[in-house]
Amino acid sequence: MKLALWMKQDGEGCDYTIGCGQKLITLDAGMMGAAIIEAKEIIREHTHDECTIAEAHIVQVMEDLSDYGYELRLYHEKQLLDEVAMNKKRLEMLQREITSQEDEIERARRFQ
Repeated sequence: MKLALWMKQDGEGCDYTIGCGQKLITLDAGMMGAAIIEAKEIIREHTHDECTIAEAHIVQVMEDLSDYGYELRLYHEKQLLDEVAMNKKRLEMLQREITSQEDEIERARRFQ
């Protein structure tokens, strides 16, 4: 069983950012008893003069989407590489067109 600790600090956090003042930490413990001990230690570490923990909950991670993030990043990287390849082809085509136009200008100068 994968468990995590969700904490919310007292007050509204640092600004109006969504999730500001909240933290989700993956716990090493896989059993609830050990998770409670680990969570209490983490709460102690995160409580100081400037921050008081108002809420803390141990939650079970139902679905780990870590691989999805990696797959999504690969997908976006492939899209970027495809776009770079397409832009490279366009650039080569434009360079050929410019060279052709320069050749035409040079031929026109010779006939004058």
